[in-house]
Amino acid sequence: MKRNKIQDEKKNDFVSIKREGMKLKIRNEYKSGLLRYGIENPRRAIRDNKIELIRNGSRSLVVSLAFSHEVLSQRIALKYYKRPGLSRRLKDVFRSSKAAKEWIAGDRLLGLGIKTPVPLAVGERRRFRFLQESFLVTEEVTGSKTLGPYLAVFAPPLSKEKIEEKRDFISRLAKEVGRIHKQGFFHGSLSVANVLVRKTPQGNMSFYFLDLDYAKAQRRVSPYQKVKDLATLSKRIPSFITRTDKLRFFRVYCKETGLTKADAGRYLKRIENRLLKRLKHKRGNF
Repeated sequence: MKRNKIQDEKKNDFVSIKREGMKLKIRNEYKSGLLRYGIENPRRAIRDNKIELIRNGSRSLVVSLAFSHEVLSQRIALKYYKRPGLSRRLKDVFRSSKAAKEWIAGDRLLGLGIKTPVPLAVGERRRFRFLQESFLVTEEVTGSKTLGPYLAVFAPPLSKEKIEEKRDFISRLAKEVGRIHKQGFFHGSLSVANVLVRKTPQGNMSFYFLDLDYAKAQRRVSPYQKVKDLATLSKRIPSFITRTDKLRFFRVYCKETGLTKADAGRYLKRIENRLLKRLKHKRGNF
């Protein structure tokens, strides 16, 4: 039996390792614990450990599991990317995996002061440069909900206090989306499923951004990119979030990003046109 090839290249706060054909990058303080889990074989790690299912989609499986290292116990999230089709595998010969892209984007966002689950480890297995499998491990944001379920608490009928709470929440969300765009962060897939909301008993609120494989940290977010993010976010907003609510969101967003009244009108028209085109395309597929 061949010994595992282990080569550590210390850089900043992580090490690069190769085990069982899997190239790994792991944060130093998590190295021993994740290797005990057998993270170099993520499917086996999922099978052999007690997990909680977070999401099982067509392209990825996300699970939560308990994790202990040194004196800290916490939960971590393991996102396993399912094997892509042939055409995507051919493209992936010349580019990084989605897992690697998410790792890089997550690190950059944290550097900008934008919240995202802290990436702890990433892995890629290739054969003759063809991507076979990849995964990403992050800290789990406990006590949080994705935006869709969080908005469900504002379903009517609402008391006067609940209406004020809804307005305050919409304003906070708009300000945060405006802030990340102003800092040069384009999400690329800003759906209600990709925003986590965590609220403390004291009323403090934080937003965390997930699924960053299309994300870009750049000098400036273009008008096209802003429209794409805002339209994607609007796409699956519950129907009880009224047009008035959406206009309130847009006013706060414009104020945060410094858009003029004329600019705001053009943006709003482009967002609505994009949503209409998607709706027509969806109907055309029935």
